[in-house]
Amino acid sequence: MEIKNVTDFEKAVRTGGYDQPGIAESYEKITGKFFSERQREAEQLIGLIPEELELAGGQRVPLNECRAVDLGCGPGLIADNLAGKVKEIVAIDAAKEMVGFLKEKYKNQKEITAVRADMTEIPLADQSAEIVVSSGAIFELPADGQSDEKFLAEAARILKPGGILILDSISNANYYNSDRPDSSRNFSRQRAEDIKNAAQSDSAVKQRTRVFLDSELKGQLENFGYDCEAESFFNEDYRLLCAVKITKKIKK
Repeated sequence: MEIKNVTDFEKAVRTGGYDQPGIAESYEKITGKFFSERQREAEQLIGLIPEELELAGGQRVPLNECRAVDLGCGPGLIADNLAGKVKEIVAIDAAKEMVGFLKEKYKNQKEITAVRADMTEIPLADQSAEIVVSSGAIFELPADGQSDEKFLAEAARILKPGGILILDSISNANYYNSDRPDSSRNFSRQRAEDIKNAAQSDSAVKQRTRVFLDSELKGQLENFGYDCEAESFFNEDYRLLCAVKITKKIKK
C-alpha cells in the first residue's frame, strides 16, 4: 500500500509488519510528530547510561570504550544517539527491510554494524557487550508467553557482568491510569481491532500488543539469576512509557 501519512504507516505495520519495501524510509519521512517523540524517548534512554561503567570485580570502563547492542533497532534512533559516545554499536533487527536501510545509512560509519537476527536468538557471544539497549522491541514480540522471556534471557546473556541493560516498553499501569483519556481510548480501540483482525484471518495469530510494569521486567530478570536495580521514567508528553535500567551482577 502507498504510505502517505501516520494512519497509513500504522495500518501498514499492523497488517504487514516492518519487513515491507519502503517502511523504514517512511518511518523517518512520514511519521512526523511520532518520529519526534520517539527521538526524545531515545535521548532519554541514552541519558540513563553513565559516562563510566563499573563492571564486576571493580573494573571501570569509560563509555567511549564500550560495545553497545541495539536490539530491535528499527531505523536506528538508538544507534544514532549512541554514535560518537561508544566504541562500537551492533544494531540488530528481525526485518530485512530495516537492516538493508541501516546498512546503507551507516555505510560510512564503520563503528556501526547492522545485523538481521531474531531477538530471541541473538548471534553474539556470551558477555560480549557492556551495554544493551532496546526501545519498544519487547512491545512488538508475539504474546505467546515465551518470546519476552527468551528476549530478556538473551539480552542478559550477552552482557558482561556489571553491564547495563536498558529497556523501554509501554507501561501496563499507565495505559489505564493515564491522565490522558484519549490515549487510553486509542489503546482500547487498537486492542479491539487486533482481536477483529485475528478473527477474520485464515489462521489464528496472537497479536503483538504487549504492556508491562517495570516490576514485571525486573522480576523476570531476577528469575534468570540476575540482581537488578530498576529506574523508571515516563514520557513527558504522554506519561505512558515505562523504562527499566538493570545492572547485571553475578549472585554469590
